[in-house]
Formats: sequence, C-alpha cells, structure tokens
Amino acid sequence: MLKELGKLTGDAARQRAADPRFIADLNDLMRRYAWPWNQLVVSDDFRDGDYRRNPAWRVTSGAFTVGPRGLTARYAAPPPVAPPQQPAPQAEQGNQDLGAVLFGTVLRELSRNRRQPESQPAAPAAPAAPAVTQAAGDAIIVLERAIPNKFAARVMFQSSAFQSSSTSGGNLEFGLGQGSAALGYFLKLTSGASPALSLSRRGSRGSAVIESAHLTNSLDDGKTHTLLLTRDATGDMNVTLDGKTQLRVVDRAFRSAFDRFVITTTPNNGTPGSAGDYAIRSVALYGAP
Repeated sequence: MLKELGKLTGDAARQRAADPRFIADLNDLMRRYAWPWNQLVVSDDFRDGDYRRNPAWRVTSGAFTVGPRGLTARYAAPPPVAPPQQPAPQAEQGNQDLGAVLFGTVLRELSRNRRQPESQPAAPAAPAAPAVTQAAGDAIIVLERAIPNKFAARVMFQSSAFQSSSTSGGNLEFGLGQGSAALGYFLKLTSGASPALSLSRRGSRGSAVIESAHLTNSLDDGKTHTLLLTRDATGDMNVTLDGKTQLRVVDRAFRSAFDRFVITTTPNNGTPGSAGDYAIRSVALYGAP
C-alpha cells in the first residue's frame, strides 16, 4: 500500500495535480509508517532466564541478572574513602623525629669507615603511573552480531526509582559498534530530574554528540518504555520514544556494517550517592537490504 501511495503522490507531484502542501503531508505520513528494515537480525526478550545463550551476550563490566522484569543491570556508588590518619601527638612526634636523626647519624659514621668502590648514583625512581579507574558502577554487556549499515534497533526497558536520590538519575546507553574499540552510533538516555536523549558518533578521531533533546516527562516510573533508533540508506537517523519522534539527523560517517550491539548503564556523571537499576525487557535488531 505504501509503495502504491508513493507512486500516486509522485505522479501527482510531477503533474501538479494536487496542492504541494498536501503532497508533502502524504510523504511525511508515508515516512512515518514505512518499515524498510524487514530483515530480523536478532531478538531477545530474556524469557529463558539466561542472557549467556540463545543469543549469547557477553558482560565486559558490572553485573547483570535476568529476572521477572528482564535483563537487569545494577550500579552503585563506590565505597566511601577512608579518612586520612591523624598525625601523632606533638610530643610523640618529636621523640620520633629525634630518634630518626640519631639513627641517621650513626649510619653515616659507619659508612665513612667502610671502604667500598664508588658506584654510579641510582637512577631516580620513575613516577608511578596514574591509576586507570573506571567510572563508578559502569555495567556493560555486548552482543556480537553482523548488523547492516541500514538498521533499526528497538529496546524496551523499565527504570526504577533511585534508592539514594530521586534527582540524581542515571544513564542507559545502547549503540551499534565496529570492532573492539566500539566505533559507531550510540544513543544515551539520561533519567532523573532532567531527562534527556543524545545521539553520539564515535569515530577514530573522537566522539561527538550529533543531536540531543530534553524530555518533558520522567521515565523513572517503573513503566515499560520503548526506544527505537533507525538509519536508512541515505543516512537519515530517527529516534522515537514510545512512538514519538525525539531526534532526527542525517549522518553518513559510517558506510560499512556493524558487528556488535552494546548496552551500558552508568550513574549520571558519576554522581556519588546515586544508586538504581534499569531493566531491559527486550531487544530487537533489524536490517534493510
């Protein structure tokens, strides 16, 4: 029906048989209901109770379980840092300093009485490498699949109320990546008091947000919501939340297929004290020829 309607509107536009605004409205209606992604790549509703098979997901960080609500990822703030030790009382500190001076003097006198060959001065110790720390509570799970460059990714999820702070919020991100570096397109949902959506492109030269939008309603209501990210042959990318378009942008940076689907949850900006969980009810990936 959509193909026939498209032919009719095309003929009408060429022959100027209808008002251009009416034809534009028809074309917009067809785009909304057209579904060229008729090739099912993979789907999972987690009803079998095991994310490790059929299909096999792989956890790279954090903790995931499967329960009545689906695939659940939890995160929490890091444990509190122990306070620094208090210095010893001044009198005791003075005694320790005096003992250290006397001990050092004895060692120097002994070393003068020993005849040893001169040695090269020891090289200064290399500075300790800064510790590489992961953002608190990141939880990442990956599904490796060949996904066409023209795709549709649908995720149904629930977000519970946050245990420590109802305003801190958190992030749920999913995307289609290429290679272990996970270059590709990633859609992030930020919950809490200021919910928002952002679509990022991660390439070899860095990451950039290519489109974003603030949401008017909080999603931490325990209800099931649906996020849909689509990309067609022209690079037209569309994001809908519960059937309503939130983001739309054209990007042609990636022209080859993707090989993995990645889900990440993390506290909002690593805010200490925030804690909560997301539940993924289902995931479905489609491709277009």
